[in-house]
Amino acid sequence: MRKILLVGGGTGGSITPLLAMRSEIKKKEPETEFLFIGPKNDDVAEELVRKEGISYQSIYAGKWRRYFSLKNLISPFLTIFGFFQSLKIIKNFKPDMVLSAGSFTSVPVGIAAWFLRVPLFIHQQDIIPSLTNRLLTPFAYKITVSLPPSLKDFPAKKTILTGNPVRQELLNASEEEAKKFFSLKPNLPVILVLGGGKGAAFINQLIFDLLPELTSFSQIIHLTGKGKSRVFQNENYHQFEFLDKEMSLAYKVADIVICRAGMGTLSELSFLGKPAIVLPIPHTHQEANAYYFLEKKAVRALFREEQTKENLLKEIRHLLKGDSPLFPTSANPHQ
Repeated sequence: MRKILLVGGGTGGSITPLLAMRSEIKKKEPETEFLFIGPKNDDVAEELVRKEGISYQSIYAGKWRRYFSLKNLISPFLTIFGFFQSLKIIKNFKPDMVLSAGSFTSVPVGIAAWFLRVPLFIHQQDIIPSLTNRLLTPFAYKITVSLPPSLKDFPAKKTILTGNPVRQELLNASEEEAKKFFSLKPNLPVILVLGGGKGAAFINQLIFDLLPELTSFSQIIHLTGKGKSRVFQNENYHQFEFLDKEMSLAYKVADIVICRAGMGTLSELSFLGKPAIVLPIPHTHQEANAYYFLEKKAVRALFREEQTKENLLKEIRHLLKGDSPLFPTSANPHQ
């Protein structure tokens, strides 16, 4: 029986590919035992993982912020402490391998795995390599990447183009069940808004500002993120802080998806062929992701100063008229 240690958290984007990999491994090797390591005080990560029936342990891990912050002074000490916590966990669990998808939590775990001679596999989702994966490259046994542009950023001898893992169960949703779950009307289009596991405050605010108009011609399923909900009474507006197993139902009935441009979300949209309007976080790796899919005519995107409620409403109306690009094969990052 194999044992595999998964490490992620901080954002949902570093968790979903690991859960997808775990699901596929379980199909072929049902006896495989998994343990997940996440950061301290990450309730979203712990909830996601435990719902899958996976044991969860948390450690301290320093997050390096690319702007001035006094927290950066503490981060190295948290990482060192997390390294010793990781050593203890790895010694007790005795994994055959460690799988990481780029979370800052992976740094102390990855180095501890290398120190104890446990093979470390790291996955690069986004086109631009994360700082975590750059740091862990010397310690990694193998590196997998989602898209061809990322191949140049890692040593050729240990880097493999695999695509981005996606949860296969997203395909299994029933449209009838989805319409019943969300109490949807049959004659109005459905817009799915993804605020992210922890809430994308900017996207949420755009949608809140547009709700009176949007609900006049469409139905909204709005995932606000934990603690980011607001009261808005309208039979065409359906608000949730978070969806887990029901996410497949939301995707099933969505005519348009509005979201950020993390590779995990883009991979799921690609997998399902859903038209999307993406609003990448300015000056981050998400812009490179968005440009890649925009060049493939796979999404519509609003960048930086373009991210206004007027422009978003215009794009929504444009897509609902039928001009809705789907993901061509050349853009698909999933495997």
